[in-house]
Parts: sequence; structure tokens; C-alpha cells
Amino acid sequence: MLSMFARREDGKEVREEGKLIASLASRAETAGQNRANVGLTGTFTATAKSSTTTDAAASAQTAQGQAATAQAETASNMVRLMGEDAKRRAKLLATAPSIGQYLCHLSHDMRNFTRAETTNAVIGATPAELQRVVRLAAKLRGRYLAQVVDLGNPKRGPITEADIRDLGRAREMYEEIDRGLMALRHAIESGDLDVDGTNSH
Repeated sequence: MLSMFARREDGKEVREEGKLIASLASRAETAGQNRANVGLTGTFTATAKSSTTTDAAASAQTAQGQAATAQAETASNMVRLMGEDAKRRAKLLATAPSIGQYLCHLSHDMRNFTRAETTNAVIGATPAELQRVVRLAAKLRGRYLAQVVDLGNPKRGPITEADIRDLGRAREMYEEIDRGLMALRHAIESGDLDVDGTNSH
């Protein structure tokens, strides 16, 4: 009986030792897997960091290359535009008229513009209208001269400021009408103003 009990106890101890060994082996295997996973994670992280650094350097080099290309294109465009501007100026200088030719063209344009504007503004100038302007100028001139002579009349008293103002106003009216009459005559002679009932030739 004691021998059988002893064998049972020995078998129980053996089984417990086996379980303990199996548990230790499982823990050791789990620890090994964890260390392996940590090693793989570190390797992956290092690889990712290295790849990111490489991509950033490549992007920086690409940006620098693009900037250099843009600067070169800008400089080339500026040189081309300067060359075109120089050619255009040279062409203008080669075909530019002299001062005499320019003044001749300017006088021609002034005559054409004056004739066109006069024709649009003055609608039919008749000889009767022109005669009335001539008569008005003569009347104002006569009035002005009469006032000048009247200043020397012995029956008049001293000349006052009012007399001078009246004389100046009469002179201005006469001179203004006389200038207008001269302008009409010049316009008729140059052909800028047509007079109804007359032949321009």
C-alpha cells in the first residue's frame, strides 16, 4: 500500500513538473516572439524614416531645378523683348519723317480739320449776312472814333474815369467785330467757308 501511494505521489509530481516546464517554455517562446516583433518594428520605422528623408531631399532638388529653369526662361524672355524693342525703334527711326515733312503734314491736317469743323458749324453763309457783318464793323468803328473825337470837344469838362471806361468798351467791341470779319475773309479765301451763290473757282 505504501509503495502504491508513493508511486502515485511520484506520478503526480512528475505531471506537475511537466506542466511547469511546459509553462516556462510557453513563456520563453512568447518573450522571443515579442522581441522579434520589437526588432521588426524598429527596422520598419528606421526604413520609413530613411525613405521619408530621401523623398524630402529629392523634392528639394526638384524644386531647386524648377526655380533655376524659371529664372533662365525669365532672363531669356527679357533679352528677347529687349531685342525686339531695339529693332522696333530702329525701324521707326529709319522711316521717321523729317521736321519739315512733319510740319507739312501737320499744316495739311489743320486745314482739313478746320474746313470740316467750319462746314459742320456754319450752315450756309449768304452774301447778305456777310454784308451786315461788314456794316456792323463799320458802325462800331465809327462810334469808337466819334467818342475819341468827342474827348477833345472844348465844351466838355475834364475827362473822367467813366469816359475812359466807355471808350475802352467801344474799342473792344469794334476790334472784336473787326477780328471776326478778318477771320471770315480768311476762311472764304482758303476755301474753309463756302458762300452761297458764289463760285469757289
